[in-house]
Amino acid sequence: MSFFSVSENLISHNTKIKEYPDGSYKMTVASKPVFKEKGFELVERFEKKPKPKDMNNATRDDSLRRAKDKVFDIAKLNDFSYFVTLTLDGQKIDRSDVKGIIEKLRPFLSNLVQRHNLSYLLIPEYHKEDKAVHFHGLFSGDIKLVDSGTVKAQGHKKPIKIETAKLYGISLQDCKTVYNLPQWTFGFSTAFKIDDNRNAISSYMTKYMTKDVQKIFGKFYLAGGKCLKRDAQCSYTDTDYFGFEGDNEVYCPVIDTSFKYFDSEKRGYADDIQGLV
Repeated sequence: MSFFSVSENLISHNTKIKEYPDGSYKMTVASKPVFKEKGFELVERFEKKPKPKDMNNATRDDSLRRAKDKVFDIAKLNDFSYFVTLTLDGQKIDRSDVKGIIEKLRPFLSNLVQRHNLSYLLIPEYHKEDKAVHFHGLFSGDIKLVDSGTVKAQGHKKPIKIETAKLYGISLQDCKTVYNLPQWTFGFSTAFKIDDNRNAISSYMTKYMTKDVQKIFGKFYLAGGKCLKRDAQCSYTDTDYFGFEGDNEVYCPVIDTSFKYFDSEKRGYADDIQGLV
């Protein structure tokens, strides 16, 4: 049987199951067969439509949803060690100059990848009060860290000094040591060790991708590293859409298709997020 004689029903399905190493899984069930089996991706070459020049709300929402899914996967598939925040010093760099910032950021990340085995996932954001860029993300690798003399205490959004923690009666055993990254010379940096709860970490990372998030550098997120895992194992099947009970349902007008989503651990990790940071 030649490739071009394969029935569309044999290569297209309405259900994608994304499986993770810990045994958890996510299901996406569509109202029509829109998922291609692995090995038949070539068919998409004849079906792709040109990307719209202007992203309307529906197109942007779909793009954001797919980016959030990818951020969740990258965070869950990799053994990240630290949650990091990188800010920019207005005395050293124009904090709103996107081109100037990326010209500094790229060699910084590339150097750490090549020399310190860095894997990273970063989400750029604008400050609410101005267009100053900063980053939140996850790092792993042989990166240099310096004790900042502060700790991350539950109930406090910002790091506090050890003396302050003692003054409040907070046990230091319940706090996380906050470090600085000396190689980040363009502003302030913090890093603290994260717990080995990939679901909570993944969910926490996606919280930064609100409807207001922008593609500051042409992407919703930045990710890289020699051994970075990006794609979860997927399988495809067919499901009765109307009989399937998902966690939520979304309509995508761009392709006139509705989707239902199910996360096997959605209820299990919601409470864990509170103690993550």
